[in-house]
Amino acid sequence: MYNLPARIVNCGKTAPKIPSNLWFIRASLIHGDYLIKYGSIRRIVFQIKERKSRAGENNLKEGLIMIKRIILSAIIIIACGGAVAGAAGLNAPGADRIGIRNRFETAVSAPGVKTPAKFAVVSGRLPYGLRLTTDGRIIGYPTAVERTSATLTATGADGKTITGKVLFTVKDDRFRLMYRELPVVKTGGTVKVKIEAQGGAPVSCEASKARVFFADAAKWGGKSPYKDGLPSWMKIGRDCSISASPKQESVTLLVISATDASGATTSEFFALRAAKDIKSEGWLERKAREYNLDYQKRFSPNGLTLEINDKGGYHAYGDSAIWTGTYLGGAAFYFAVTGEKFARENVEKALNATTQLRLITGVPGLIARAFEHTENSSRNLPYDIQDDPARNSFALTSGPYKGWRFLSTASRDQFTGVFWGNAILLELFDDPSIRGRASENIVSMSSHIWDHKMHIVDVDGKHTRHGVMSGYGIQESNGEKDYDPYDTQPIAVPNGMNSAMLLNWFDMAAAAATDTKTSDLWRGRYLALIAEKTNPEPGRGFENSYIKNLKKVYIYGEKYNSYWETVWFNLNLFFNNYYHLARLEKDASIRRQYLDVMKYFWEDKKQMEDGCENPPKRRAGREHNPHFTWQYLAAKGDREPDRIFNAVTELMLFPHGPKTPFVPVDPMTFSAVPGHPEWACEPIPVQYRKPADFLWQREPYYIVPKWPSDGMGRQWAGVDVITPYWMGRYFGFIPSNI
Repeated sequence: MYNLPARIVNCGKTAPKIPSNLWFIRASLIHGDYLIKYGSIRRIVFQIKERKSRAGENNLKEGLIMIKRIILSAIIIIACGGAVAGAAGLNAPGADRIGIRNRFETAVSAPGVKTPAKFAVVSGRLPYGLRLTTDGRIIGYPTAVERTSATLTATGADGKTITGKVLFTVKDDRFRLMYRELPVVKTGGTVKVKIEAQGGAPVSCEASKARVFFADAAKWGGKSPYKDGLPSWMKIGRDCSISASPKQESVTLLVISATDASGATTSEFFALRAAKDIKSEGWLERKAREYNLDYQKRFSPNGLTLEINDKGGYHAYGDSAIWTGTYLGGAAFYFAVTGEKFARENVEKALNATTQLRLITGVPGLIARAFEHTENSSRNLPYDIQDDPARNSFALTSGPYKGWRFLSTASRDQFTGVFWGNAILLELFDDPSIRGRASENIVSMSSHIWDHKMHIVDVDGKHTRHGVMSGYGIQESNGEKDYDPYDTQPIAVPNGMNSAMLLNWFDMAAAAATDTKTSDLWRGRYLALIAEKTNPEPGRGFENSYIKNLKKVYIYGEKYNSYWETVWFNLNLFFNNYYHLARLEKDASIRRQYLDVMKYFWEDKKQMEDGCENPPKRRAGREHNPHFTWQYLAAKGDREPDRIFNAVTELMLFPHGPKTPFVPVDPMTFSAVPGHPEWACEPIPVQYRKPADFLWQREPYYIVPKWPSDGMGRQWAGVDVITPYWMGRYFGFIPSNI
């Protein structure tokens, strides 16, 4: 009898005994690592072919031995329950056949490990968009067709740990190029890389887009530091091989397009960085980190996102809630990517601030727009939030927040930002402390709206400006005229934005709830808003059929909007809400309807070579907006190479701080829409846009008529770099090394 080594087959059991007359199994023990090293029979067969080629046709004996090794491998796989996706006792069922565009969830098994066990990734990585929970589930929507591997550990309740490598394959049923990060090439050196495909083999390949950056950012009002076209030092082979011999530091963005023998076409986004020191930090990461350090040092003394005025004081607290929530989500992605202690501290600080926004008002579930303590007064500067209850600003003279001030009148915008950031925490964190606070914020805010019959009700008992939240209620853009189905003389107006918000927030509350009863309560309320039958809740019978409302979103200059920039304020709310609405919904038919609405506002309503052909038909997908792009692609769980190329371009161009009004270094003119000299035909490069709190919610077509723009001396935080960068990194839209 011969023992089969546990390093070959563990499966959580004692290694089986092998009878001595089964000589071919004994012979194969010498090469048992094939299973672990190569992971599948297909790769072992490839090894046989290679060996046969090297040894020649006459080496039949070796071929027979290798075939017997395949049989052994099959026996081992069967004995392990088909565990080709794992080794050393760890198994992740389905990890080798993950479908793009589909939610993936599997439980890592660790036979023989005493429960409850804790799981962790110790090296390698999971596919982009997936994460491993501490209780051993791999969950998420993959965002790239790729192959990768990760070494996982499972630590039992008794402290014993087992380790195993899991191989992952994300597939498509169509011809696709496999995504991978290209290596950093040393200047003066050469790199050669082959891009693999699945679902077909390329017979032709080319760079359909190429852009070479020679600097890490543009200057404010300065020319774009790139050159379009494939550089002379780079070649793309017909088999999708890449050869590059750069002479100077650069980052090259590529969209590689391929065709297979059947005529099917596909494309994928890649980026190649050339550096003197290949271990140095990438340009884009360095810029994001600089903005984050500046944010913590100058723009967030109390955890909120603030502005700085021309006197050096903290200012413009009115939109602090939305941008603090937006930053909180970015900090969460930062921690998820790096695991750094500093990133975790950033999360804690912003989470505490969003929690205080809720607690300081004294009204359950009502958040403030902002709060202020001594960040101005301690420097002999006047308070920005005045003690003027008639204007919705309050100085507290008693209670736990004595000495603090807060600004009320929170709108759906502020609620959206805080919901978004806290929900990202639920997506990425297992820590009970983090999850508990995020859950309490989400459920409490949702309860406030439900308990006040779909309104945000202020401390004075009246609904706030833009606080009519029913799917059949709306306020015009100035917030002064209401169409409220709960008025004494009700007027019902189907409102797709409100419908999406309430669906998102109530389903979010169901996901956030810490007990089954509360979760079921919120899921029931959510489903009642979707159902076409009368809502069973007393006094809310009409609150139904919300999905039919969803495309009735008054974004692109329709009625109820009186000015142009409302388009992008509303688009920001749209993507912030649909991101979680689509990702949280596990019912495929409902999720499909949400994605259909997202696509409706993503794709142009008319094919255009140039945006001046029909400006009203332009939609979000052509705007080069990384914040919208990442949310759209992560929600559907896929990639759009051209859109990724454009969005990464804008982040590469984004100038270093401070972000403040400027006079252009290199004045430029932009083609304008006939009859509208203030509207550009195509999105204006980010360095020529009017600085603001969050540039991705501002009009990308606005041609500034006079420089400098208003607000000289004001400075804004770089949340519009921090959050899109780390979110793009997490989902694999931005390579880690550029």
